[in-house]
Amino acid sequence: MCKASIETLAEAIGPTARKYGIEFQSCCENYDLTAFGIHQGGCIDLSMIEKVRHQNIFIFQHIDVII
Repeated sequence: MCKASIETLAEAIGPTARKYGIEFQSCCENYDLTAFGIHQGGCIDLSMIEKVRHQNIFIFQHIDVII
């Protein structure tokens, strides 16, 4: 995605996340999105989550549900 598209998306996501008390973070992006309330974070993949939870996680991608 180009910088303008990322900023347009951040402009929509940031205020919505703030409204519902959700802290939204980017994943190792090279853009400063703090003006939109989005802070830079680190990437966590499924295997890291499974390791921390000590159990497998099943993802149903067709309905966007993570269990």
